[in-house]
Amino acid sequence: MKNFFRNLLANIKAGLILLWEKIKAFFARIGAKLKRALQNLRAKISGKKEKE
Repeated sequence: MKNFFRNLLANIKAGLILLWEKIKAFFARIGAKLKRALQNLRAKISGKKEKE
């Protein structure tokens, strides 16, 4: 019974680590898109200021 719980804990831990990696990758992708969008927005704003 002890081994069963130990294995269960190990599996849960491994599952959580995998889940965490997936979540991190997901947010990294979103973050990169947001960063790019912000940079484009800043470029547009600064471009408009220079034209005026």
